[in-house]
Amino acid sequence: MLSISDFSQVCQLPAQTLRFYHSEGLVVPAEVDPRTGYRRYTFDQVERALLVATLRRAGLAVRLVRHALAHPEDTPELLRNHREAIRRQRQAEDAALDDARVFVDAWPQVREQATPATFALSAAVPARAAERGETHEAWYDWDELNEAVWEVVNRLASLADGLGARVSGAPWRCSAIETREQRRRYHTPEGPHWLVKVPVDLEEVPPERLPDGVTHELFETRTEMSIEMPGEDSAAKYAAALSRLMAHPLDNAFLDVARMRHILRPGGVETAMAVIALDEYEDPFCS
Repeated sequence: MLSISDFSQVCQLPAQTLRFYHSEGLVVPAEVDPRTGYRRYTFDQVERALLVATLRRAGLAVRLVRHALAHPEDTPELLRNHREAIRRQRQAEDAALDDARVFVDAWPQVREQATPATFALSAAVPARAAERGETHEAWYDWDELNEAVWEVVNRLASLADGLGARVSGAPWRCSAIETREQRRRYHTPEGPHWLVKVPVDLEEVPPERLPDGVTHELFETRTEMSIEMPGEDSAAKYAAALSRLMAHPLDNAFLDVARMRHILRPGGVETAMAVIALDEYEDPFCS
């Protein structure tokens, strides 16, 4: 029998770690003196201690190590899933580092641009929270929103391909408040709350070739003020973009929040608002 000190030297594991493994049921001593509490191990327990230490160094949680010990046939799948989780975490960390470099080196700035006219396919983004019966607080889960938006983008891009058209620019999302009916539904859990637009080089589409819920429309030329935030969209980046845009000075003009777009760029999301001259303003909510 090996004392905990000897077993520690053989396994090259601190005694404190072995006590932790014991408390979690991962490596239980062969004997524990009921009077002194001294732990004793057998030499053949080294293999189990080695396996536990290896799995823990790989980053597996105690519950997963416990499962691997109880069900060794599941261990390869556990390791594959863990490797994928690490890959996603590293990817997220790399993206965060890229974001940090942008924000530290030069904070994104507002710019003015003339946006040309284009035709676009348009469809609503399903309100998933409402489908699950969730309340208002769940409407704007940003990760869920981004996933749902890209599902619609991909669907419209596939539709464009089927129509013999080419996607001619970056897609965008905007609030679903373009018609009276959309504005009425916008304030309900069912929505829709967002529309997706995918620009295409197709001027005419027979209505019968469009699925239900998809429209083909003209996006008219306009002057916009915009700012691009790097990385994945989030509530904080959205708020920061709005803050910068609304604080930007304009002469005899204002930014039309009702015509705000969130353009999906390769490196981030560009928030853009139409610049409206005071003497040209028409209230869209009267239409």
